[in-house]
This record gives sequence, C-alpha cells and structure tokens, in this order.
Amino acid sequence: MVPGLMRQHTFPSLNLIVKHMKNLILPTLIALACMGSASLAQAQQQDAPSKPARQQVLPLDHGPHAQVTPWVNQQKRQQAAAAEKAKSAAQDKS
Repeated sequence: MVPGLMRQHTFPSLNLIVKHMKNLILPTLIALACMGSASLAQAQQQDAPSKPARQQVLPLDHGPHAQVTPWVNQQKRQQAAAAEKAKSAAQDKS
C-alpha cells in the first residue's frame, strides 16, 4: 500500500471539525434571528388594519420667486389621494 495515497483519503480530525463548527454557529444564529424578526414584522404588518394615510404636508412658498405655486400643491395633493385610493383598491382585491 502506498502511504501517500492513504493520507489523501483520511477524514479531517475531530478538532478541525469542531473548530469550523464554532466559526459557523454565531453567523448562523444571527441569520436565523434576522429572518425570524423580518417574518414577524411582515406578519404584523399584514394583520394590522390599514390606517388612513396622513395628509401630505407641502411647504409654503410665496413671493415673487416662488418655486411652487398653490395650484401645483393642489395637484400634488390630488395625485397623492388618487395614488392612495388606487393602492387601497389593489389591496382590497388581493
């Protein structure tokens, strides 16, 4: 029997296996905790009743160099309301 050939097919020592397991335990536990908390948060979000959206607060901008006019603010509010209505309608269908 060739001695070098036998050495290639031996199993790693128990100490080496334990060392690698110790290096993997903490990251595995952290990953499991993160996945558990994420799934819990998602379940709570699905079970919670839908709250009405808070009204969008737009900055007041007046004067001769105004960047946003009251008409633009009104359009933004209407678009936000329409988007919220479409979002709630889509959730009701599912």
